[in-house]
Amino acid sequence: MSSYVQIYRVVVLHDFFEGNRCRGVNLVPVPECMNQMGNLGLLFRQNNYNEWGLYAKDDELQRDKLQLWMEEETSALEFQVEVSQNDFFLYTDWPGYSPKECYVFEIGDKEKELLDSEGELHYGVVPEEKIIVCRRDKTLQKQSNRVLGFLKLGFSDKMVENWGQTEVSQCKEITIGFHALKVVWEFILIPRDSSVDQNLLLKDATGKMELETLEKFELTQGLMAYRGVSSSLIQLKECYDYRVQLWELKQTGKRLISSEIPLPRVGEFSIKATKENPQIVSKYFYF
Repeated sequence: MSSYVQIYRVVVLHDFFEGNRCRGVNLVPVPECMNQMGNLGLLFRQNNYNEWGLYAKDDELQRDKLQLWMEEETSALEFQVEVSQNDFFLYTDWPGYSPKECYVFEIGDKEKELLDSEGELHYGVVPEEKIIVCRRDKTLQKQSNRVLGFLKLGFSDKMVENWGQTEVSQCKEITIGFHALKVVWEFILIPRDSSVDQNLLLKDATGKMELETLEKFELTQGLMAYRGVSSSLIQLKECYDYRVQLWELKQTGKRLISSEIPLPRVGEFSIKATKENPQIVSKYFYF
């Protein structure tokens, strides 16, 4: 009885998540792909929440099936790349993305050379070294807004020729990479008695983040508050090392008001956001 070997490993990465292991995307074979895999004797399974594998039998019969299939015009397996978290685009940076458009992650001519080698294929929505940018395809239609696009997996002649040669690595790795938004953090500090002027200091105890000097402003009619923002852009993450503290500075010294202010979270956008600067994430804090 032939054993199964892994021929494709698909990994989805996102630097919003701890360890870059994305939990916001799912990979699902389309119905036609399910039929094709059944006819070809291929197995597809999810090995981790951000990793999937395609498996084939390690024998000559499997090779013959694939060679016959490769002679057809559309010899590619198609998988839907779906969003599995409702807030995915609140923390994901995808310049120019349109929910009305459908996107394709596929292997071009130059990348086929990479497929024939021992290298790895990388797909992503932000161009960078060794990243293939996915393209729009107006001929495809989405069944749901949760569908980002389609990943197409194919086979090269060299892959099939090497079938059964255990000394040759048959597994090819494909990485789909996403990046987190970079935003300005805003802290709105609301005192119990806004009629009293206080000399306040907002600082990060870890020293990893710089904050601008607080400014007092009228939040609503008759209600004064203090506003502080980060000096530079902060990349959104699931969890942070920052520890923001609020101090009151007096002539006799300084007083710690709060040892750790809650940090801004995904989706908490500022009322001061504009078209020119929409990415301001805010946290309100009463003291």
